[in-house]
Amino acid sequence: RQPLGRVRITNDDSVPAEATLQFYLSNWQRRPTEKRFVLAPQTTQDVDLMALLDPAIVHLQDVSPVQAKVVVTISSRGQVQAIQQTQEVRVYGRGALRWDSVSRAAAFITSTDLTVDGFARSLLVAFEEEARALGTPGRNLIRAMVLFEALKQHEVRYVPDANTPYARSSVDKTTIDHVQYPAEVLKRKAGDCDDLTALYCALLENVGIATALVDYPGHIFPMFDTGISRNDADLLPLDKNLYVVFDERLWIPLEITQLDKSFLHAWRAGVDELSKLSSLNQRRLVVPTDQSWQEYPPAS
Repeated sequence: RQPLGRVRITNDDSVPAEATLQFYLSNWQRRPTEKRFVLAPQTTQDVDLMALLDPAIVHLQDVSPVQAKVVVTISSRGQVQAIQQTQEVRVYGRGALRWDSVSRAAAFITSTDLTVDGFARSLLVAFEEEARALGTPGRNLIRAMVLFEALKQHEVRYVPDANTPYARSSVDKTTIDHVQYPAEVLKRKAGDCDDLTALYCALLENVGIATALVDYPGHIFPMFDTGISRNDADLLPLDKNLYVVFDERLWIPLEITQLDKSFLHAWRAGVDELSKLSSLNQRRLVVPTDQSWQEYPPAS
């Protein structure tokens, strides 16, 4: 869906030219992609380089240098001319991304992954009676609490990324960071703030609780929807300092890196962090997961 690069082609002739562009990424495309277009006289056109990649690329874990080849064939005034250029590019393994947009994290929120589904739903069945007892206003809250405690009992822990911490990667947009998929975090039982945020959001989304990504300066953490509208705040008897009004609903931020502490402690820590920002910055830095999925759909 996203172009891998761009080619700028200029027709400095006084007549139009028919052009065919072929792009091939060695090792990772079974055949070149091709695009046909017409260049008007005395014009310059930017053409995106699209690639249909071999599905085996998802198993790549290291950085792989490969040759990218572009061939442009021009037909004009009864003559055909071909121009070819090659460029070495680096293909990064799965989990690699640049933090030019926090929305990219949504690609790792794999709520329908079988491992995520099995972890979340088997737990909530055991606590369904408690959820029913609280009724609709507290259902999302108790489910979020159960999933948080389950991760703690599963011994998932926060481990800072020593190589590319989010604080540095989010500032330097050229830095390549690596995010684990939720199933990988559950297996390894360790992750940094972006890994744990993706995991917790995936679990919540799996059980029907809407989430959002908070792009806090130098940090990322999740928020979840209580399911209560702003006008019905009295149905969830909470101190108004313990929730955030977002999109006219009550949301709870959670400092997911504090899995070694209680849910309430992580909850208060998330609220404290958001309270340091102005209301305008809060709205600007919070990105709903479903909105991010539209640009960066999840891939198991």
